[in-house]
Amino acid sequence: MSEPAQGLGTLPRDIHAALKTDPTRVPQLLTGVDLGGAPDLWRTALAAVNLRLGEIIRDVPERGLDRVVREVRDLLMAVWVLESAGALRFSEEGLPVVNRFANAIQSAMRKIAPPLPKKVKLNAPTRKVLPLSPTAVAVAFDDLMLLRGLIEIGDYTRQPDKERDRHVGFLDDWRRQTWEGARVASWERCRELVLSAPIDWSVPGRRFSREAAMELLEAIHRRRQDHITRIPNVSMLACQRCGRFEGRERVRCSVCSRMFCGRCRARTSDLCLADYVRPRYGNIPPETRLSLGSEARNLCARYRLDEHTRDEAFVKALAEMDIKVTFMDAHPAEGAEEQDAKGIWHLRLKHREYASTKRQCFAAMARATLRRLALPADADLEAYFVDTCLGIPIEDALTWNDER
Repeated sequence: MSEPAQGLGTLPRDIHAALKTDPTRVPQLLTGVDLGGAPDLWRTALAAVNLRLGEIIRDVPERGLDRVVREVRDLLMAVWVLESAGALRFSEEGLPVVNRFANAIQSAMRKIAPPLPKKVKLNAPTRKVLPLSPTAVAVAFDDLMLLRGLIEIGDYTRQPDKERDRHVGFLDDWRRQTWEGARVASWERCRELVLSAPIDWSVPGRRFSREAAMELLEAIHRRRQDHITRIPNVSMLACQRCGRFEGRERVRCSVCSRMFCGRCRARTSDLCLADYVRPRYGNIPPETRLSLGSEARNLCARYRLDEHTRDEAFVKALAEMDIKVTFMDAHPAEGAEEQDAKGIWHLRLKHREYASTKRQCFAAMARATLRRLALPADADLEAYFVDTCLGIPIEDALTWNDER
């Protein structure tokens, strides 16, 4: 166990003891506590989680599957309470520490629900199906939902495809064990048991969806059978702005520390839209924003431009704005715009069909619009025009601070 964090007294020791013996005590210990200033507390918590997992997976048949799935759920809830209090908002060796908790819990759960053997040997011991009561089916699926949520807020961009497939296989193995133990034969019966069960737990500031979990797990089950079923792009965790469960990834804003989906976060930084647009565009006069935004939307509608439009459409639109576009490998990657002796503007780009190329074309249109409206050349006005062309709801985000 690591040294107690300064300024927290005996709280790290109490959290360690609670996680190791009774995780249901963790919410009481952390009521009204902010652990964002304790960067090493996660080490104490992770050590206790590993000890608790060792106790949970020890002699599962004798202890009963009902008790095991409830203990796993209680431990996952305690980890989520720690995350909500700010204890897991740190990184170690370039990766969020929440990855370590998710990997540790998933490894233990994989021992509870191992995959079926690829070959059946005559001398192998008979596989036993552990009984599970119908009331514990919802708890077992809550385990998968909470674990999947931890994975969604972590960083698994460097995870190889083999490990991703292994994770998906584990989700279905846990579902199979639950069905066999509770004698569930169809998804209709499974939905009835899971969705009708009361939710006797909660995490401060977090909202989960059993419906999204059922949709994901059913698609994984059917895909392992027919190999063509599409895996839905849903998340177990609601966006803390729009409340949707769309998009499997959740990104934490580095300013307000809340979780946002892809629609409600900035594209080029780890910020929510409100914390991105207010410092940058809040000082622009409203009438200027209204005029420039209207120009951007009208140009995109007139030439049918968006971030997915091919380069030929941008070249045609810029030509009508008296800007000649040329592509050459010798041009700088960030692009260059110059005016020749005849007064013709030339936009020199290097790459074709890149996302950065679309932004450079929108930026050239922004500069041309500023010249036509006799507005001064300004980087913030240019960025406002580009973000409006990309469909970012800037005006809505400027009012978020009053609503959240």
